[in-house]
Amino acid sequence: MMKKIIFLVLMFSCAFVFAQNLINNHWKLGQTDLNFSNATPTAVVTNNANYAYATASDSNGNVLFSTNGVDVWDKNNNIMYNGDDILQGLIVSNGYNDDILNTIIVQNLGNINQYYIFTSYNISCLCNTIFPTKYVYSIVEFNASYPNGYVVDLGNQDLQYGTTTFTKFLQDANGASLDAYLYYGSLTATKASDDNSWVVVQYKNKMLSYKIDIQGLNTVPVESTFSNNQIYSPSSWNSSQGTLTGNKGEKIRVAPNTNFLIGLEYSETNDDPAQSPFKFYKLDFNVNTGAFSNYQVLSGYGYRIYDFEISNDSQKLYYVRNQFTNIGQNVNGQVLVKDLTNNATPVRVLNEYLASTTPTSQFGYIQKDRKGNILLTSYATSFNKNKYVHKIENQDSFSTSTVNINIVYLNGFLISRLPQLIPELDMSTCDQTLVLNSETNANFTYINYEGIISQTNYNLNASNNITMLANSSILLKAGTTISLGANFLARIQPCDIYVSKAMKNSNALDNSFDEPIERKNHVLLYPNPNNGNFTIDLPTYKIGIRYNLSILDLSGKLVYQKGYKSDKINILLQDIEKGIYFLKLIAEDGSLVFEQKFIKQ
Repeated sequence: MMKKIIFLVLMFSCAFVFAQNLINNHWKLGQTDLNFSNATPTAVVTNNANYAYATASDSNGNVLFSTNGVDVWDKNNNIMYNGDDILQGLIVSNGYNDDILNTIIVQNLGNINQYYIFTSYNISCLCNTIFPTKYVYSIVEFNASYPNGYVVDLGNQDLQYGTTTFTKFLQDANGASLDAYLYYGSLTATKASDDNSWVVVQYKNKMLSYKIDIQGLNTVPVESTFSNNQIYSPSSWNSSQGTLTGNKGEKIRVAPNTNFLIGLEYSETNDDPAQSPFKFYKLDFNVNTGAFSNYQVLSGYGYRIYDFEISNDSQKLYYVRNQFTNIGQNVNGQVLVKDLTNNATPVRVLNEYLASTTPTSQFGYIQKDRKGNILLTSYATSFNKNKYVHKIENQDSFSTSTVNINIVYLNGFLISRLPQLIPELDMSTCDQTLVLNSETNANFTYINYEGIISQTNYNLNASNNITMLANSSILLKAGTTISLGANFLARIQPCDIYVSKAMKNSNALDNSFDEPIERKNHVLLYPNPNNGNFTIDLPTYKIGIRYNLSILDLSGKLVYQKGYKSDKINILLQDIEKGIYFLKLIAEDGSLVFEQKFIKQ
């Protein structure tokens, strides 16, 4: 018997709305909490003097945790569990500011409750010795036992300069530790083309790209090698005087369009421009593979450049520099713009907003906020400008961009470096609408499409088992036929990047919603979907161990947690709202036993 379906199915998704880049909604800058919830950021005074070089917020825009690369603080500004000196003595000095070169946070795509902290640091001491810059990473996790987070113990390591259990060294493709001498330590992060993330390290004459995907951090990087004195121009160390000359640092940024990277080599050694080398360069970036190529020197930028940003349209480069009239005489700091589309076009010095003169302030740091605004801070002052945040107006225009001074008062507190943005995991990302002319699969799940449309010749016979999951609509056009005995499920659900790209649209998802599924350690959760009443079967070798079970919604909010000590766990949560949830089972020793997504109907 053949049933002819002549109807239109239009279903709209629930309101799963994710505001733009809320993970970057706060900057914890000592006693100033810079909050980006409103159109103009607000500076709130806090009782906490901890200056964070990286801050992460949750899906609602509230502070989640922050770090200066040495200590990790929770949302309440308290030291996180295991977060007191995660480098454990690897830095030897009276303070951390001069030793931490860069710190960034990147979320773990394979575990939405984990975050990586990447840090580059230089060991310093009151001695006539030069130490290498090191690159390390740590992991922060949130679970039912530690709702305010904890720093994961990564195991004992025998390190050259100490022992730590909360950091691991980044390594090159051959497994060697990265030892970058003479004050290098550049780090940045960007989105990959497949909704994953790249962490990029400039290490001597190589660019190293570490991918973070559904499997977590891939510690074997993609390496791109360049000739000597291209991306790496080493400084020199005078052992008799204990002084460093030449290039002292490097900053790198990937353009918003992810097609290229800009690097800056700079020195702060001398006031004399002739002895203060700098160099901008550009590399093409393959966002699919993580590889860099096509080294180009960018000329005509001037001297004494310290920091820079790339416009939202990826066509202009804004940078800050100190200007010198005579050797040792420091005058007004400048903000300049360069046209990246035409290297022959001279740079332009930006005037003050609604004025015909340049701002009188020595700008030192430049950084985008979560909304794409380019902000400035001043390390020295004229008319107290180091107590304000400033902004570049009309950044996508080379000829009319200006500096809007004093847009946010910092309540009298000074700030210095500004944190890099964290790549956002866009959970609403969908593929384009899928049009199905015929069905050639016996068992199949279509997932992560904005919409799905079946044409008039689309037919499901009695042996077909087909599931369609779309973000906004599923349309079965007139003439679609479904035979008696066919299994067909159509459901609206948000696009879910946490489904492995290798599994997407493949038989690996067969029956994934209607039958028990064999998962990690052979743990089973069934039925799935369910009405809130489901069962978790545990392997027999785990009997007698106590488990902590936690369930979170798509925003990361904890909706259920409880301890169990059984090989079969029966869950009854009929009162929770319909939607997608994430379940985690953690053994009493802290190890992850099982995690799975399920649907409450």
